[in-house]
Amino acid sequence: MEEIQHESNLKESHKVLLTYIRSVCVLDQETLCRRFAKILRRLEPETLNNDTEIEDQSEAIVGMLEQYIASINNNIQDDGFKINKIRHQVSGAMLYVYVNTWVDEIAKTNSDFSANQISSLKSLIDDIVGSGENLEYSVSIVDAQQRIATETNKGIREASIELSWLLDQHWFNSTSERRVILSPRLLSELRPYLVDRYGISTNDSDGSLLQCFQCTDILTIGQKCPQTTCPVAFHSKCLNVYRRSAISEGQCPNYSNCGCTLFSGQEQEENYLTRVGVPEGTVLD
Repeated sequence: MEEIQHESNLKESHKVLLTYIRSVCVLDQETLCRRFAKILRRLEPETLNNDTEIEDQSEAIVGMLEQYIASINNNIQDDGFKINKIRHQVSGAMLYVYVNTWVDEIAKTNSDFSANQISSLKSLIDDIVGSGENLEYSVSIVDAQQRIATETNKGIREASIELSWLLDQHWFNSTSERRVILSPRLLSELRPYLVDRYGISTNDSDGSLLQCFQCTDILTIGQKCPQTTCPVAFHSKCLNVYRRSAISEGQCPNYSNCGCTLFSGQEQEENYLTRVGVPEGTVLD
């Protein structure tokens, strides 16, 4: 595990929290808050109301968690690490991701990667992003194994083990339909690399990546304007926010360029958007 020079400046409770997040790499806010509350109960019991159930202190715990993470980030940023936040593309749940911020090349993400592993990682990302031309943003597990086998000069069985390791390390996720997709960790940690290599699709640019209009995160699962050349897309949860907004009126926010209506009916119940990525019900957490 990487050494963090400035970790010694943290209090014990901060160190325990950092160690936990670093060990699991990616976790949702609800899970992290439960673990954080246990840490506080053990190391800083005075910070919690012992007469109230933890569930009834959730808002206060989230607030304290944000303060602790801000303090941790202030101490580890000079060592090239950070605890990032990103929304789950399907559920909309807040995720916390431990990332390397010095990633201007994938080779710097993990010193344990061999040259062949880095090559296979890059190529697999290329394949997944390349499938975005058809709005798929996924490849089959069989194709992913074949890609890794080609890049690493290994057999399919060894490539299968390699892919399983990448999935276990949260670089990719799999679906119930045996598809491989970009993970929250990859989208968060490698965002600079992704944007630089593939570009974001806009009215003025033909980038290969879509960006959610509402939250501005990279989007590989969601819905987009039915006009092929229009870059507007939404995560499903973000789409609901936009639908309820006073500015939507059922029209695409890029209406002046595309002329598209996204919803119709008094309650905007009819949806004309095009699906992006794998079916949401197939995504495995």
